[in-house]
Amino acid sequence: MGNLQWVDSSGGPLVLISDKSAEFWSGILKRSAYLAKIKEDVEDFLDPNETDYGKACMINNYLGLVKVQNEDVLVIADEPLSTSFFFVSEKPVLARWIYGEDKASVNYFLLNIELDLIENWHFEFIIDFFSDKQFLFDSVNSFDKKIKQYLEINIKKGCYKIFTSLFEPDDKTKLVLHKFEIES
Repeated sequence: MGNLQWVDSSGGPLVLISDKSAEFWSGILKRSAYLAKIKEDVEDFLDPNETDYGKACMINNYLGLVKVQNEDVLVIADEPLSTSFFFVSEKPVLARWIYGEDKASVNYFLLNIELDLIENWHFEFIIDFFSDKQFLFDSVNSFDKKIKQYLEINIKKGCYKIFTSLFEPDDKTKLVLHKFEIES
């Protein structure tokens, strides 16, 4: 599997959004103007009625959902932690780095993880992906493929239950894990 790629935020939440809706994410720009292809600042970029970033900042848990173009967008909130994505036995997993000695040791733990041995999973909610391609990026930004400050993710379309767990493989490493299980 090799080394994992990580994405960071500038202090706010990250979003996981489909390739079909990514172009409609306004970040801190005025949503109504952005949808009309006009870049316009707002007085209060935290206002959820004005910006998509404002909607994302309303999430007070590890994860939450907002809508863009009638599609679920996963908000990865709580704290601005480095975040990676990978598969374990075909299950999609998001990992958020709380602390760890270095990237090599954190990557090692994640690349050798056995999800079934982790006992403290709790159910968050169900998300429906309408596309096989998603992007993970800082919610403050509007999406732009040219900037390359995102991870491209390929979760097969379908309904997924999301579970969260704190993972401490040793006394020097702590991560938040979010696993996605397809609904049957």
